[in-house]
Amino acid sequence: MGNKNSLFLAESRDAHDRITNLLILTYPALAGAWQFRHTTKHFAHLANSVPVRDAVLSFIEFPTNETAIRRMDLRESVSNITWQRQRDAVGEMMFLVSCSIFENFTGAVQDMVVPGSSARIIEKGFQFPSKAIDFNTTPPTFSPTPSQNHWRNAMTLLPPSPFMISRTLPNFPLDTRNRNIHDDFEEKMQTYLLFKKFRNTIAHGEFDPKIPHSFRIVDEVVSKDALGLRTKPSLSFANSQYFLTFYNVVGFVGLLLLIIRDIDRFYTMSTAGEAELLKRLAAQKDSKQSSAKTRAKEFGRLKRCVASLGLPNFVADQAAIDHLVAKRVWRP
Repeated sequence: MGNKNSLFLAESRDAHDRITNLLILTYPALAGAWQFRHTTKHFAHLANSVPVRDAVLSFIEFPTNETAIRRMDLRESVSNITWQRQRDAVGEMMFLVSCSIFENFTGAVQDMVVPGSSARIIEKGFQFPSKAIDFNTTPPTFSPTPSQNHWRNAMTLLPPSPFMISRTLPNFPLDTRNRNIHDDFEEKMQTYLLFKKFRNTIAHGEFDPKIPHSFRIVDEVVSKDALGLRTKPSLSFANSQYFLTFYNVVGFVGLLLLIIRDIDRFYTMSTAGEAELLKRLAAQKDSKQSSAKTRAKEFGRLKRCVASLGLPNFVADQAAIDHLVAKRVWRP
């Protein structure tokens, strides 16, 4: 699911925390729902729902102030629906909340980069792919999306910083797996778009007719390696219906965490990221101390200081020292 300590922005860490906490809280809820079902089935023969509830509550202890739980109809809430439906309903709630957290995150990044702008280029752009795919040709044809809302347009507001790239990912746009980060991010956005369309279907109660096309893109074009996940997240499809299971949502959550990491990385390697690092370093006690007796110790001090700011892989060497001294955020 990723490591929040390697995220530079507080907004990224907050979104990461909120999404992972959803999983942490959801699994016990599902375990409790299963226990309800297991206990309730022993009393299913009772005709009156109140004795069923009271019988179950005699086996399961609740806090006395949880009056809503004590009043619920366990037979109607548990016994009369399948476990799969109950499990997937919990997943759907987690899905909708995760989507909101992510949209709030892109909005927060927007306000950091271009505060007060009415043109939400980053907020909207980091929710859409940059390519349209036409399956009417063999092989499929790729062309720029006609909309201005796409991630490459958002990236124009995050121009690269040669210093930050050299310190954090010298082979950019290649990552440590020797994969092109931009190409992989495009496939992540194509996958995210499928789930976004399904989220809108749930929210508005009207099926998005573009879902089958996006589903085919994820199925036929997107690669598991590009997403960086063991299993490619997608919707489920059976009996001519698209639907969302709990396990689809777990895959989507994993995808969201990786997208948040990538956006955080794009910000880090930009001129905005460099400005943020300089501001943070200037406020650090370590930056005001006299140089260590040896270069190796000075490099180690800088690396530890920057790591505490969310950049554990920062390359601390003489070139980094010289740049930061020139920017007056590190003592010579």
